[in-house]
Amino acid sequence: MKFRLILLSLLIFVNLAAASSQELYWQAKSSPADFQELYQKAYQKDPESLYAQKSLLELGKLQLLNRNYETALQYLKKVTNASLQDKEFWLAKTYFKLKKYDNAIISSQNFISDAKDNQSKYSEIETAYFLLVESYLQKDLYSKALRNLEYLRKSKYIQNNLPLLRYKIGLCHEKMKDYEQALKDYKKLKRDFPYHQYSYLAEERMMQMSRDKVVDIELDSFSTLANGKQPSKAATGEGLKVYLQIGAFSSTKRAEVQGKKAMNLGLDFSIFPKKVSGKTLYIVAVGPFQNGTLNSAIKKLNDAGINSFVIKRYE
Repeated sequence: MKFRLILLSLLIFVNLAAASSQELYWQAKSSPADFQELYQKAYQKDPESLYAQKSLLELGKLQLLNRNYETALQYLKKVTNASLQDKEFWLAKTYFKLKKYDNAIISSQNFISDAKDNQSKYSEIETAYFLLVESYLQKDLYSKALRNLEYLRKSKYIQNNLPLLRYKIGLCHEKMKDYEQALKDYKKLKRDFPYHQYSYLAEERMMQMSRDKVVDIELDSFSTLANGKQPSKAATGEGLKVYLQIGAFSSTKRAEVQGKKAMNLGLDFSIFPKKVSGKTLYIVAVGPFQNGTLNSAIKKLNDAGINSFVIKRYE
């Protein structure tokens, strides 16, 4: 028995040694436990090959998810294959987390320029614009932030985050001391999305401007919280989010492994605890989705062999 185990281990080692970077890459994609080691082996096998470069990209994304930002940066900087446009997207996120805002701006701009004609990348382009804007805001470059927000507002890329865009436009005007325009922006946000989280933030900004006496405003006339009452989520339908459930596990560790598979496809995921028969299950959900992005996510998951079904949650 012991001899058989040794022989089996040797066969596995020989197979891994003989496997190409492409084979190792796909083994990592389907491995719930050893994917990080397999990605590293794929890169070491033939560093300049496409699948070795893809493996580096995956390693960088994993380190970013784990908040190891310096390590993520080291991996991403080694990605030199020009066809891997996503490199600049993930670099922008990493630089932003490291507070290297000038670099985040450059990487965001590079990704937007490279991917602008790729319809499958519109969601990522939208995110890249917000990374660009946030980086300008961190550097107090409000006019540049506003210019990019206005372009995004008129573009085909704005899909999932219109309330955020409206809020940031108001914030830019406020920071530029154009208080009357900021007030108009915040009011419009509240009219169009009265129960959205960014409407509540807009209300707080208006209250602060009123306290600072930079605007003259009657808050009670349009406050979402007027008279101390707020419509329930069930009554308004606000806050109802659509997700794709891709698994339910008894441990957070296994749930995170499944979630990382979705992240490798460029999809965001969340883990929600749920009580079932007195036990806690951890639901892995991709999303939330709006404006026609659901079908493309389902296709991505199906192509990767991941089953999914629609669930809805109140946030």
